[in-house]
Amino acid sequence: MERFIVLIFFGTIFFSCQNTSSQNDGLTTAESISNMPSLEGTKWQFKIADDCINYYLFKSDSNSIYYSCESDDKY
Repeated sequence: MERFIVLIFFGTIFFSCQNTSSQNDGLTTAESISNMPSLEGTKWQFKIADDCINYYLFKSDSNSIYYSCESDDKY
């Protein structure tokens, strides 16, 4: 009985891994990248401490500002 449960467990993992890898709908890498949402105008924040939050501010897809609260600098 124990072998049967182990077999079902690993079989489920095997088939779930196959399903997730085939979800690209046959798109090429360039097509997948062109379907990605734009970063322009978004701000990505990550908390360093209770009173310290670093962030990336995307002015365009290729131009961004990084703010470091530890050094109070913008790059």
